[in-house]
Amino acid sequence: MSNALLPPADSLTSRGGGVEREMADSGSGSQRSHGTVISRTPPHYSLPLSTPATLTSGGITDRDFANEFQSEPFTAVDTLLLFSRLELVSKSKATQWVFPLLVQERGEIRSHLYRALLTLGEPKAILDVALAAYEQYGNEDRLTRAASLLMDLGARAFPVLRILARSNRSECTFFVPIIAGLSGVRPQDRLQALAHLARNPHIAVRHSLLEAAQALPSPEAISLLHILSQDPDEEIAEEARECLTHLEA
Repeated sequence: MSNALLPPADSLTSRGGGVEREMADSGSGSQRSHGTVISRTPPHYSLPLSTPATLTSGGITDRDFANEFQSEPFTAVDTLLLFSRLELVSKSKATQWVFPLLVQERGEIRSHLYRALLTLGEPKAILDVALAAYEQYGNEDRLTRAASLLMDLGARAFPVLRILARSNRSECTFFVPIIAGLSGVRPQDRLQALAHLARNPHIAVRHSLLEAAQALPSPEAISLLHILSQDPDEEIAEEARECLTHLEA
C-alpha cells in the first residue's frame, strides 16, 4: 500500500524497510525469504561499542549496532539504550534499529528486545517501522508485535493511533482492539477515532469494530453501533442493529 501513515518528511516508513534489510544482511550466512524468520551465522568478532573512545566519538551507526548484535546481542541492546540515554543516538532511531529484531529473534533475547522498545518509548517510530516492514516483507507478526507494544505504552500511544485511524489503511484491523481498549484516553477522543474507523473502506476493519464495541462502556458502544448500523455492508449493518437491540432493551 502506498499511503504512508504520515507524510514522508515526518515519517520513518521510508527507512523502516531498509533498516530491516540492513539488519538481515549484516551477518555472514544470513538467509531470508518473504515474511519469514531470518537465520544468522554469528561472525567471530565484536565491536567495543561501550568503550570511552566510542562514547566520545559522537554515537554509533546502524551497521555498528547490527554487527555487535550478531556476537553479543544482550550487550548490544544494553549499549544502545545507554547511548540513547546519553543522547548519542535518538530514541526514535534506536527503535528503528531494534524493532525488526523483535520479529526475527526468539526466546529470552526477544523479551529483552521488547523491554528495550518499551524503555525507548517511541510509539510513532514503532508504528512507522512496523508498517513499512509489513509493506515490504509481509508477515502479520510485525503488526501484532507493534500493537502489543502500543497497548503497553498506554495513552501516550493514542495520538499516533488516532492518525492511523484516519489513514484508511487495511492494517487498521490489527489496531482496532488497541484503540478501543487503551487506558487513559478520553471517551470522546476514543469515539472520534472509532468513528473514523467505521468509515474505513476495508470491510475487515469495520467488521472488527463490532467485536470491539462489546468491550466499550454502553454509551460509547451505542454511539459506535448506531454508525455501524448504517454500514453499506448489510451483514455488518444487521449485526450492529441486533447489538443495539440488546443494549437499548
